[in-house]
Amino acid sequence: MKWGEINYQVINMRILLYLKANRTVIQDKITNSKYYSGMHGWIYGKLKNTDYADMYSKKGFKKFCFGNLYPIRNQKIEQDKEYKVWISSPDEMFMINLLSNINIYEKINLGEFSFDLEKIEPKPSKRIEDFFLLKSETITNVCLPVDGNLKPKAITLTKDNNKFKKQLSKNLIRKYNYFSKEDIEEDFDLWNNVKIKEIPKSEHAIKLNFTKESDNWFDVIGARYKFNLGNINEKQKKIFQLCFDLGFGERNTFGFGFVNGKQIIKGR
Repeated sequence: MKWGEINYQVINMRILLYLKANRTVIQDKITNSKYYSGMHGWIYGKLKNTDYADMYSKKGFKKFCFGNLYPIRNQKIEQDKEYKVWISSPDEMFMINLLSNINIYEKINLGEFSFDLEKIEPKPSKRIEDFFLLKSETITNVCLPVDGNLKPKAITLTKDNNKFKKQLSKNLIRKYNYFSKEDIEEDFDLWNNVKIKEIPKSEHAIKLNFTKESDNWFDVIGARYKFNLGNINEKQKKIFQLCFDLGFGERNTFGFGFVNGKQIIKGR
């Protein structure tokens, strides 16, 4: 299998990190921004001296996403409390390379946040057939294409239902085609028997600076969503299966668009 290809039928894994906080930090826009950019950099740092060392510089979609710290109470990280964070990828070898470079009890500094890594737990990723609901745990950033040097315009479901669905569908189909080397049409009806609901009051902006040497900060705007899966066909399942671990929307390697699912309980 070539570097860019992923076999969506492989049973992939997710990694759950258990972190013990070294100090108490109030969550705000600045500390949250540094968490996302910090985790982004920490994961890429673990890929040095692996077959994925040049992934950052390669053009195209990248192979991982991660979630928020949890559980959070009273908008703060509390010293000596334990927190968890998920890392996901549909590429099993990527996750094996990442795991091999994570050291138990190492210190992880993410801006003002400081943690000791107490436990690493690889877990098999779930099959999309086992879910009746997909839920974005971090904001999903969806942008409309623009001309020239204009900054992309973020859009949410409540601002423009049709444009949001169309653009997110293109995003997921393009990712699937990029990694699977298939050629599903971008106008394929991905939302057939799928109901999307924006989680109330979930829209917000997170400031990011994509270039270390500059002071070029800008807002990444998005909201969180629930995707109720009805009787979806095989093509839909393939796309959702791959993107379940890649992330929905844009800037997934910064933790945006991280998705979890609620499983069907047998016998109910």
